[in-house]
Amino acid sequence: MGRFLGWKGWQGVVSLLTSVAAVGALFFSSQSIQAALNQVNVSEQTQITDRFGKAVDELGSDKQEVRIGGVYALERLAKDSTRDEATIIDVLSAFIRERAPVSSCPSFAQAEVSFPATDVQAALTVIGRRDVEGVNAGTVDLSKTCLAGATLVGAQLQGVDLTKANLNAVDLDRANLSGAKFDRTSLYGASLINANLTRAVVFSTVLQEAGLTGCNLTLAHFWSVNFVDAVLARTNFSGAQIEGSKFDHSSISDAPFENARLTDDTFAGARISSVDFTNAHMLNVDLTRAILDKVKGYH
Repeated sequence: MGRFLGWKGWQGVVSLLTSVAAVGALFFSSQSIQAALNQVNVSEQTQITDRFGKAVDELGSDKQEVRIGGVYALERLAKDSTRDEATIIDVLSAFIRERAPVSSCPSFAQAEVSFPATDVQAALTVIGRRDVEGVNAGTVDLSKTCLAGATLVGAQLQGVDLTKANLNAVDLDRANLSGAKFDRTSLYGASLINANLTRAVVFSTVLQEAGLTGCNLTLAHFWSVNFVDAVLARTNFSGAQIEGSKFDHSSISDAPFENARLTDDTFAGARISSVDFTNAHMLNVDLTRAILDKVKGYH
């Protein structure tokens, strides 16, 4: 027994057992921490779900101030939970389509202006300042809506669908509408000063009396678009395709048309100054009835 107790290897055994106990403690500590984190994540997701449900319920209230509160609650939620941002944008877009259908606008083709209800304008504002750089930014469907008279200055509306929407007299100055879809859209008297419409697709759309000074239309596509009486100063048409569109009585000045393609477009009574069509491709385009001043590249 004395020899057993006096064995010199006991010290190593004790050290080994101590190490095993320490590893075990670390393992169980790690497991406890992970379990706690999982519990926190579940709790946070439950809170997000509850907040989302409450905000959506508020959107359906018959009181405008409650609906506005719901709009801004969803904006805060989108910032707190970026993975839900696309869903929130879809909800706000649906809210606008429901609250402001195009049928609620004055005559579609005229510049009669009503203004969006305060809750609808709030939803537009929130959508317009969403995080478009995020992977969950989502797309915006505002088709068949009445947005006449809305304020969307500097709005981030890349890729927005505005099919059959009424945006008469809307303020879209400095808005980003790159890749946007305009199909039978009315923008009568709209302001798009310094707006970005690169690669936009514009079909059978009214831009009559619209202000497009400094607007970037690079590589955009236009079919049967009404630019009558529009102001197109320093409007960039480089690489744009323009077919069957009317520029009658419009004012076009210092506007680049580098590599633009114009086909069957009319310019009767248009005032065109300091424009170089040298590198534009023009087919069946008649400028003889336009008022030309310092125009190059057209014979």
